[in-house]
Amino acid sequence: MTPAGEYWFKASDDILGRMSVAVNEYQKTFRQSSVVLRLGATPVLRGRFTAAAARIARSAPGFSKFELVSDVNPASSVEQVRMHQINFAIVFEESIQDDQISFAVSRLFEDQMAWAIPASVSQDDIRAALNTTDHPAKTHPILTSYVELDPLVPAHTASDAWYRYYMPYATPSFSTQTFFASIDLMASELGTCHVPISLLPNLNRSLLNEVKLHRVDGMNKVIVLAMRKNLLTLPACAHFFTELSAYCRNEYQQTIRENLIPVSETCCNLSR
Repeated sequence: MTPAGEYWFKASDDILGRMSVAVNEYQKTFRQSSVVLRLGATPVLRGRFTAAAARIARSAPGFSKFELVSDVNPASSVEQVRMHQINFAIVFEESIQDDQISFAVSRLFEDQMAWAIPASVSQDDIRAALNTTDHPAKTHPILTSYVELDPLVPAHTASDAWYRYYMPYATPSFSTQTFFASIDLMASELGTCHVPISLLPNLNRSLLNEVKLHRVDGMNKVIVLAMRKNLLTLPACAHFFTELSAYCRNEYQQTIRENLIPVSETCCNLSR
């Protein structure tokens, strides 16, 4: 093919692919008697959250199936909503700024980051590690390593910058794609890590007892539920959107607060 022919071949192939996805979604959403509800969210929202979302979906009129699509990057979920591949997405508010006209958006909660440390590390050791004038030899061995977030995780850059500023002697000895893997490594006393507090309701109590969690200022994100506005005309989608929003704002947010382990005033505010 000529260069022009190659261009139009690729363009038409892409258009036909998008059309096929749109037709399939239309058939499933508007023409079939049963309803498939597809929700995109990060892997942080699993366990208790997944069970609650599934129960809400099952109670929707015409329900036949609930699908949870996980992605470490919320921007991917937004794109899937645009492409009609999923119905709903739980994402950062900032990631849907360009879709305010076509999306229905419900604010769920404000997610904060926490610095997770093995419970065996004393508060005195933590204070010493945060005092960058001290010699590295005085730093507790666990505090000299941390779990680095995968570059695809939006918090990656801010987390690395925090460690460079507050813990310049610590090295990224480990790297993971999920916060669940990060906190497992931390609980094994291999180092410290950053985790969003929205993760806490989905951790078992035995693990939480092995952790100290210190709030980290300046890394907060507003979490929202987004969907295309035209889906609000469907009873099942409107029901799921309304009920999941209420659950997140009330029950789930309260559980987050209950599971954040209190810390001393001297370590609570770690920003300078």
